[in-house]
Amino acid sequence: MDSDQRHTVLDLLVNDYRKDKNARKDLDYDLVTYIKYEYATRADETKKLLELDQVQRILLRFDITMGRSLDIGCATGRYPFWLASRGFKATGYDISEEAINICQKRSVNSPLSTQPMFKLKDITRSEVPSDYFTLVTSMMGTFNHIEPNDRLKFLTRAYQALAQGGLIILSTWNPTCPYPGFLNFYVREEREKIIKCALLPEELLSLLKTVGLINIHVEHFCFLPDICYDAWSPEITEEQIIDVDKKLSLTLHNRNSQMYVIFGQKL
Repeated sequence: MDSDQRHTVLDLLVNDYRKDKNARKDLDYDLVTYIKYEYATRADETKKLLELDQVQRILLRFDITMGRSLDIGCATGRYPFWLASRGFKATGYDISEEAINICQKRSVNSPLSTQPMFKLKDITRSEVPSDYFTLVTSMMGTFNHIEPNDRLKFLTRAYQALAQGGLIILSTWNPTCPYPGFLNFYVREEREKIIKCALLPEELLSLLKTVGLINIHVEHFCFLPDICYDAWSPEITEEQIIDVDKKLSLTLHNRNSQMYVIFGQKL
């Protein structure tokens, strides 16, 4: 999604909100949050870049190049649109009406052949298709927002949605990192909750084994504090950013990463 398309969709949403005198009180916050997510700080964009690089490597590792994909907690549709552009029949779920509204308006501007499907759905409260998706993703720390009592249900439903041989990929904030930056729009209370709900890799690995996943692996990324990413000049390329992070992953302890991805397959 290029900058012009993003401006068009978000401008429409702002105008819709201004005209709606009966809008929910929290709608304004949601809208501002998604705008900040789209027009993020350099540090936030770096996290998105490094996360996407991990996903690309994982898909290559498992030779998954097409099929049906589901992104749980799709927000503004970053992964469904990206996967659809690469040949996947993509679906996105989110519990936010505002998020789904943004995604659906974006779809109008996409070619019919690459239009993802979006649904307002909380998988901890409703059923999902069984044995259907080649790939299930839940990215940028979505899992950290799941209440502890719902974690196993969330993962069980995600596993249920996978076809045989399918792959699940989750990214999460690392609770051992001494300089977590999270995303710039989170307020203090949200940051405290995220860190409280963050699981150590071995804890999340154990949960994934419990629901039946095999070939589970963990990869850490984002090894620098936000102040470093924000200070980098625009001349530093995406390839250089990725290369720096790879080299740091070989040098620093995993506890220094801000985030990690965990992934595994269904038998």
